[in-house]
Parts: sequence; structure tokens; C-alpha cells
Amino acid sequence: MLHQQCEDRNVLRYVYYYLARILSDNGSQGLSAAGGIPTPNWDALADIDVAGGVTRADVVPRIVDQLSAESTSDDVEFHARRLAALKALTSSSTSSSEMLEKLSEIVFGILEKVADTKQKRKKGIFTKQGGDKESILRSNLQYASLSALRRLPLDPGNPAFLHRAVQGIEFSDPVAVRHALSIISEIAVRDPYSVAMALGKNAQPGGALQDILHLHDVLARVYLAKLCHSISRA
Repeated sequence: MLHQQCEDRNVLRYVYYYLARILSDNGSQGLSAAGGIPTPNWDALADIDVAGGVTRADVVPRIVDQLSAESTSDDVEFHARRLAALKALTSSSTSSSEMLEKLSEIVFGILEKVADTKQKRKKGIFTKQGGDKESILRSNLQYASLSALRRLPLDPGNPAFLHRAVQGIEFSDPVAVRHALSIISEIAVRDPYSVAMALGKNAQPGGALQDILHLHDVLARVYLAKLCHSISRA
């Protein structure tokens, strides 16, 4: 189904949902004698092996490769697939350092491309993020990439992780800003000094942190309050 030119949102929603389910399975329970998992998810993939002995080793690498390719595709015609693929991909088990590194590379790469620090963020969670198509696509990717970053394991000792989270404060998508503040407030509990240094210009008069006070997104302001509390007590 992934290789077919189907762009029906309802169909794609189910396809990526089941792929996320497969990737999130830790493989420790529900294995059949042949190595397959006796659930509808795996029955749907039984045609990979004529004998029906589908295993995670057969399926997961192929799914990860396909979702990775879609997550990094800049083709606007498949924008919906890109967002769904990124969400499904971050459902993968991060117990493998190799998988975690791959996920981080993809998410960091997207965040690098959608940065818009020179733009003024739109206020209000229901405010339109610009009328042109490029702005809408960028806003969608900002939300998706920060959501993905939030689903990755917290990495307080990684300057790149903190940098990408702080970068999200200046995004135009209000929910992306909320996710960024959520991540930063958690890191601040463990390392308030690094967070304070990283925030820098955002805390200056007229900076992005002041704009958050005008958001209608209550959770964003709650996370901002938690962040300020952690830094002030350091």
C-alpha cells in the first residue's frame, strides 16, 4: 500500500497507524512458534513470506527504510504522507542506539529546514499561519517535527537536542511552541544552567518567550511557568 499512489487520507491513516503499531511492538510478547505475531497487524503482512512465517527481522527494517525515505522527502505532493510517516517512524522502539541515532538525525534535519527565527510568530492557537502554501507546509512540519522530538527519549546532555528544542520556541506554529517548552522545561529540571544559557536572546525584551504570554494555548504558558520556576531556583 505504501508504494501505491493512494492519497486517500482515511486509507493512509489506517496504513500508518498499523505500521506504527508494528514498530512500537517490543517483540517480547505474542510471538508464534514460527516467529510471527498472531495479530491482524501481522496477518496483513503474511504475503511477504509464502509460508506465512513473518518475523520482525523480516518486516521492521523494510518499514523503517520506507518511512525514513518518506519522512525526508521534500515532494509537496506527498506532504500528508511525510507527516504521517514521521509520526509512525517515531513510534519505533528506541532501545537500539542505532535506531535512536537514525531517528534523531531525521528529526534534527527537518527542524533545521523549517527554522524561521527571522519571522514573527503568529499569536493564537487558532490563528492562520500565513495564507501561502509554503507557510502552511512549513507550519505543518514545525508541528510534526516538534511532536516527533517530544516522543524521542529526553537527552539532557546532548547540546544538539537542547538547541533544537530551544529553536522551536520561535516557530510560527503555536502547538509546536508548546511542545518545545514542554521539552525545555523537563531538561531545565536536570540542567537549568545549560537551558538558561541556551535560551539567551529568547528571554530578552521582545524575545520569543514574551510572545508566549499572548498565546491562547494555556499549556504553553504552563510549561513556560515551570521553566521559569526551574531556572529561578537553580
